Amino acid sequence: MTIALLTDIHGNREALEACLAHAKEHGATQYMFLGDYVGYGADPAWVVDTVMGFVQKGATALRGNHDEAAAGTEDVRLNADARVVAYTLEAENFESIHNHSAYAVIEHDKRVG
Repeated sequence: MTIALLTDIHGNREALEACLAHAKEHGATQYMFLGDYVGYGADPAWVVDTVMGFVQKGATALRGNHDEAAAGTEDVRLNADARVVAYTLEAENFESIHNHSAYAVIEHDKRVG
């Protein structure tokens, strides 16, 4: 069994597409997404939708600190350069991320992130 571990995607659609293709080429049968789907990149809604599609097929996904910040969770620790979470909060597609019916399925584990 090959497990693909993906983390720190930060809204980067092209990188996620490349990593998923690589995992598939190497026979991945299970997927674990370890957080930070939003922030920095231009396609956070697409990334969240894609991750949720994998979750609906049995993948595991955890929320990272950027995801918590975008969801409005208080007391989230970010480094000084992570102010770009504001892009996610201000972006037109934020409503689709924040109100994504499946976004709540992404688990938060206080030990991770």
